[in-house]
Amino acid sequence: MRIRKYRDEDAAAIARLHRGTVLHVNKNDYSKRAIRAWLKRTTAANIRASAAKRNRFVAIQQEKVVGVAGITDNEIRGMYVHKDHQREGIGSKLLKRIEQEAQKNSVKTLHVKSSPYAVPFYKKHSYKKLKTCTEPRFGLTCFKMQKRLK
Repeated sequence: MRIRKYRDEDAAAIARLHRGTVLHVNKNDYSKRAIRAWLKRTTAANIRASAAKRNRFVAIQQEKVVGVAGITDNEIRGMYVHKDHQREGIGSKLLKRIEQEAQKNSVKTLHVKSSPYAVPFYKKHSYKKLKTCTEPRFGLTCFKMQKRLK
């Protein structure tokens, strides 16, 4: 498995990965209505359009996208691991790459809005839960977390 910079031709694979992960991994945390609202914007076109706003990386395994993560300023954005590749270390490797990118850009504290499912993952990587929040676009409960970087 390797981590590389996002390319526009990754957008369709990322959209499929995102939909599959949310539908299977996050289904216990949110209502069907909330998940439908969340996924409504998940298209290759929207992923390509957001590429200029964030620095995005993909995890590639056997020439397939199995994970994605992005960073905008000091916030982790859109970190997902394929539903069939959970708990294989892919998320940890993506997070490490995002943290390296943040440090390269002199970010001192990194933030993330985590789903309930991902809170233990971030805690394992020294992120502290600050407060419960609601993602306004979709009405999803999330948790603001942060980590001070070295």
